[in-house]
Amino acid sequence: MLENAPAEVKSKRLLLRWPQHCDAAAIQRQANNPRVALMTANIPLPYTLSDATDWLGRLAGLRTSGTTLAYAVLTQSKKQLIGVIALMRIADGEAELGYWIGEEFWGQGYCSEAGRAILDVGFTMLNLRGVRAHHIAKNPASGRVLEKIGFGSLDTEERLFRGQRLPCRTYYLARTNQPTDL
Repeated sequence: MLENAPAEVKSKRLLLRWPQHCDAAAIQRQANNPRVALMTANIPLPYTLSDATDWLGRLAGLRTSGTTLAYAVLTQSKKQLIGVIALMRIADGEAELGYWIGEEFWGQGYCSEAGRAILDVGFTMLNLRGVRAHHIAKNPASGRVLEKIGFGSLDTEERLFRGQRLPCRTYYLARTNQPTDL
């Protein structure tokens, strides 16, 4: 299914492209920030260059297996890596959206823009029926991003997050509810 996914996607200000091994240092530098890593379910802290290299090494296999489509998020103007966005756990026409943006780039609309771009790929090229997303309740900014790109909130429940049970919000966006400006 992921054979239809483009290697690059452009939006107004961003370039989404498949992550490359040369991105390891930039990924490590941005993700090794507690304010970034601790809001994600999977980024260890500290996040080392070896962690970034290992993750990059696993991506090709995940893409080949059809379960994950990840993009490095770069500014078009400076080609600077500012984060990562992915459709994960792709199965049976559904996927989960995951993302992080480096702290110095927060509040500039980059995450919403990247989200719209990857959802367009998911719905039009991968023919997904729906996408879900989760965030811990103490990260309401992530919920605002999801709502801005069309997701509806489903519920709040305790989920295992970084080894502890924390309240997490769950969101969903069906292809039929997809905003027309994507």
